[in-house]
Amino acid sequence: MSLKGVATPSWGEREAENESKVHRAPGYEKELVSLPFSDEPHINTMSACLKRARDKFASRPFLGERTREPEGKRGKYVFETYEKCYTDILRLGVGLVQQCGLDSTGKEGESQFRIGIYSINRSEWTKLLHAAWRSRIVVVPLYDTLMLNSVTYIVTHAELTTIAAERAKLPNLIKCDWKGSNLRNISTLMPAPKDWACIMYTSGTTGVPKGVIQTHENVLSSAAGILRQNFREDLLLEDNLYISYLPLAHSLEVGLQNCVVLVGCAIGFYQGDVKKLVSEDLPDLRPTIMAGVPRIYARIYDKVLMGVESKGFIAKTIFNWGMRSKKTKFIYNKILFNKLKRVLGGRIRLLASGAAPLSAELHNFLRQVFDCPVLEGYGMTENSATACVQPLGSIKGGNVGGPTPVVEVKLRDTEDYKSSDVYPTTKREFEQQASFKGPFDPTLAGRVVERGEICLRGFNVFPGYLKNEEESREALDDKGWLHTGDIGMWNQDGSLSVIDRKKNIFKLAQGEYVAPEAVENALSACKWVGQCWIYGNSYENYVVAVIVPDREVLMTWAGRHRPRTSMADLVRDPAVKRMIFDDVIAIGRAAKLRGFELPCEIEFETEVNEAGQGFTIEEELVTPTLKLRRSNLVKKYQARIDAMYQQIRKNDKIAKKI
Repeated sequence: MSLKGVATPSWGEREAENESKVHRAPGYEKELVSLPFSDEPHINTMSACLKRARDKFASRPFLGERTREPEGKRGKYVFETYEKCYTDILRLGVGLVQQCGLDSTGKEGESQFRIGIYSINRSEWTKLLHAAWRSRIVVVPLYDTLMLNSVTYIVTHAELTTIAAERAKLPNLIKCDWKGSNLRNISTLMPAPKDWACIMYTSGTTGVPKGVIQTHENVLSSAAGILRQNFREDLLLEDNLYISYLPLAHSLEVGLQNCVVLVGCAIGFYQGDVKKLVSEDLPDLRPTIMAGVPRIYARIYDKVLMGVESKGFIAKTIFNWGMRSKKTKFIYNKILFNKLKRVLGGRIRLLASGAAPLSAELHNFLRQVFDCPVLEGYGMTENSATACVQPLGSIKGGNVGGPTPVVEVKLRDTEDYKSSDVYPTTKREFEQQASFKGPFDPTLAGRVVERGEICLRGFNVFPGYLKNEEESREALDDKGWLHTGDIGMWNQDGSLSVIDRKKNIFKLAQGEYVAPEAVENALSACKWVGQCWIYGNSYENYVVAVIVPDREVLMTWAGRHRPRTSMADLVRDPAVKRMIFDDVIAIGRAAKLRGFELPCEIEFETEVNEAGQGFTIEEELVTPTLKLRRSNLVKKYQARIDAMYQQIRKNDKIAKKI
C-alpha cells in the first residue's frame, strides 16, 4: 500500500509559513509505503509475515532460551525452529478462542476481546503475541515492573477479560482490587490491516498511563520502514541472532522483533536479570544484533574504560590511540579491540539505539570498538517506535537519520524554536543564545536552520488513545499530523537531530532557558553517575543536581582507596564529593554545556535498590522505562533542594566579602 499524500504538498514544500519543509525518505518523495515487500502485496500484516517466515525459513532457529538446570544453575541456550514455533502459535491461537472464550469477532478495526501479557521477556511472550494477532485479539502488554495500582488501572481501563502471566506475577495479581473489571479468564478470523493489534500503555511522567492504540498496519509498516531503509544481504545470514532483553511492553522491542522476523533471524531471550546480561547472557548467546538505550551503552562504555584503566598507563595510551586512529584500524582491531568485543559476545554485526539521544562520543566509541554499524533512531509509542533511522553507513553521531519510507516529517514553530531561525555568526553570539545546543559549528554561521516541534504523518501513526478523545485531538490534528512534543532541527545532510523537549524547559532568574534532559544526558556520561536529576526555577540563578552514584564504580574505587567504607560515608567525605563534583563539571564542559547549565551544587542519593537505582519505580520517581517523574522528585527532595540553594547563597556572601 502507498500513500500519495492526500492533503499533502509536494515533497520539500511547506504546508504553512510557521513550519519547515515536509521531508520524506530519498526515493520515496512521491509516495510513502506501508509494506515490507513491494512484490508481495498480500503480506500486509505481521501474521502474514510470520507465515512467510515459516515458509522461507522453516528449519532456521527462531526462539531460544536457557534451559533450567537443577539448583538454579544456568543451562545452555536451546532454540526452536520457525516451523515448530509457528505450529505452537497456531495451536495457541485456537486455544485462546476455544478454551478461554476469547471471541475474535467485533466491529471493524476493533476486536471485542483483549489479552494482557504480564511477564519478563521469554519465548512464550512472543508466541502469545503472534497467536493473539492471528486471532484478531488485541494485546495489552504490562511492564513486569509495574506497581499494583498501575496494573489495576490498565486492566480496568482496557477492559481486559484475560491475563497471561508468569508464575512470579501471580501474587501481584491476587493482591489487586478487581472490582469493576471484566477479568474472568487467565472460528478464528485473520486480521485486517486496520484491525487493532495492541494497546500499549505509555508510562507517562505525569498523570495516569495513556492507552495507545496500534493497528496491524501501524506495527507492520514500522518494521517495513526500517527494513527498506537499511536492508543489506548479510541481514539474511542464517547465523544471525538477536538478543531480546528490552521490555516487550515497550514498542521499541516489539518493533525490533518484528524486523528480525521479516529476515528470518533467531531471537534469544535473556534470563530475566539485567545484572547477568553482560556477565552471562551475552558471552553464552553471542548475538550478532543487539539493541539498547543510551543508559545501557553508557554502562558498557564505563566498564570498558575501567578495564582499560586497571591495566595501567601503557594499555590506556594504546586504547586512546586506537580510538583516534583511522589509518591503522586493522592493527588496533587485532591487537586491542578484539578483546573488548567479547564484552558483547564477540560476534556483533549491528547495534541499534533508541528511546533517548546517543551522544556523538558514545556513538563513535561503539562503532570503533565493536567495528560495526551503529543505528540510532527516533520514534515514540504513538508511531510504533520508528520515524527516523540512520542509514547503515552513517559514521556521524548526534542525529537520528532521516525519515523512513513509511512516514513524512515536518517541524512546526514554537515560541523558542522556529523554522526561520538564523544560526549565530560568532562563537560568542552562539554562547549567548540559550536555544542553541552543543559546540559552535562555524559552517552554519549565518545560515537559516529549520527548528521546531517534530510532527509525523504516515502509515505507522496511531489512530488515537483508548477512551481519551481530548488527548487524541491534542496529539493528532485534522490533517493527520502527530505532534510529538519533541524539538528537532534539520541538518544540512537531511538528517534530523532531536535537541529538546517542548514541555521540559525551565527558565532561571536571569532569563536563561535550561533543557534538563539534555543536561542530564550529558552529565550521565560521567563514570561516577548512575542516575542524575537537574533542577532549577525562575527564582534562582543556578541549577542544582541530585545524583545517584554508580555503586559498582564508586565501590571499586573505594576498595583501592577507602576500604571498608559504605557508599553513604564515602559521599559525605568532602574530598570524595569534590572529586566527583569536579569530574561531573568536566564532563559537562566537554559536552559544551553552558555555565548556567552546570550544577552549582550537588547532593547524593545513596539508598539504592538491588539494581543500584536510587530513583525507583516503586517510589514512583521514574517510569517503567526509567524516565524521570520530575514533580515526584521535587516532592521527595524539596528539603535537599532548599539546603543546596541556602549553601549557594552562603558561598556567594563569603565570595563577596573576600
